[in-house]
Amino acid sequence: MFKKSAHIIVGLTTFYDEYLGVSIPGLAQVKEKFILIVYNDNPDVRITKRQIRKHGYRGRLYVINGTHNIGQLRARLAILDFVRKCRLESQWFVFVDDD
Repeated sequence: MFKKSAHIIVGLTTFYDEYLGVSIPGLAQVKEKFILIVYNDNPDVRITKRQIRKHGYRGRLYVINGTHNIGQLRARLAILDFVRKCRLESQWFVFVDDD
């Protein structure tokens, strides 16, 4: 069967994984289905899908763990590159801050 594309892709960049406890529960309350892509810019900490699920998000999820700190702008560009490589399609794309 054909996969229905989500209407929205949300790109979230983070450095401090503690902030995910603030942002993910808020995103989990959104009623519209969307794809969440989390880019972890902290090479000392590994974020897993399980951690995100524990905060309440149940939709489609991708986690990218960076190998070194590249900053917010390059992290956002890495998310866009990931979307292009994986051929994820949507009508809208939005970035959110983790705090």
